[in-house]
Amino acid sequence: MNKLCLALHIGFLMGACSPEENEFSHNNATTLIKIEQRKFERGVLYEKTIMEFENNKPKLNSFYDDEDELLYTTEWKYSEDHDLTSIQSYSSEGVLKSEVKITYDELKRIIKIATERPDKMYFNLIKFTHNSDHTIISEANMNGFEITKTFEINGDGLIYKEIEEGEVKVLAEYDNNASVITSTSPNDIYDYTYSKKGSFPFSFNKIFGANPINIVLFHNSLAFSMDYLSPRLITRVTSKLCPIVEKYVYMLNENGFPLSKKEYYQGEVQNEFYYTYE
Repeated sequence: MNKLCLALHIGFLMGACSPEENEFSHNNATTLIKIEQRKFERGVLYEKTIMEFENNKPKLNSFYDDEDELLYTTEWKYSEDHDLTSIQSYSSEGVLKSEVKITYDELKRIIKIATERPDKMYFNLIKFTHNSDHTIISEANMNGFEITKTFEINGDGLIYKEIEEGEVKVLAEYDNNASVITSTSPNDIYDYTYSKKGSFPFSFNKIFGANPINIVLFHNSLAFSMDYLSPRLITRVTSKLCPIVEKYVYMLNENGFPLSKKEYYQGEVQNEFYYTYE
């Protein structure tokens, strides 16, 4: 379930312990300045990403291959209200390759996301219509391929349902902390377990302002947003229909913020994250 969609789309894109056995270190710094992500396939490192933060928000992502050669970078731009408005992707030579532009309405809800390349060879335009019946219509045009979705908002102001072509694609159940505990799709049901200790020092949800629907609209997907809806630490994702287990192991500092995180899929490490504070 952890697709790391945010990481991929905007350039990041975060002896094993049991979920309740997070390790602690005597490091009590609180301001996050950097995250290093290492990606593995069958135990072999194939990509590294460095995300730099400023004012507790992502500022610059740098992507490297397995030989530590720079592949490309992304820069994050914010409005005067500190809401994410643009993500620019550059080649290793500093040439602009693409840009994502985000538009909000007067209620700070995302109403448009446009992705373009300077050569005009690719475009992706998504428009959102916010209705009075607590639904949002998403109309996407990706190089001429059109998709329409409907998102439904529950009484707590959270998107809990995604519908496409009349079929419910994702149905999310939240707990009292606005954290997903169950995700149901046509093919499977996933249960989420969280650590009783610790949290992330920031929430990706907050880079789009205070409205919690925006993280889902940015992805144009409820499923791809699950890992970013809450700053709580996910320790396990399990399938009810298939023998699938995703496990997350953390090293925490004295404030309960992660110094490291390892993601395992079916017992094999897929991602490692290392957090730097000041």
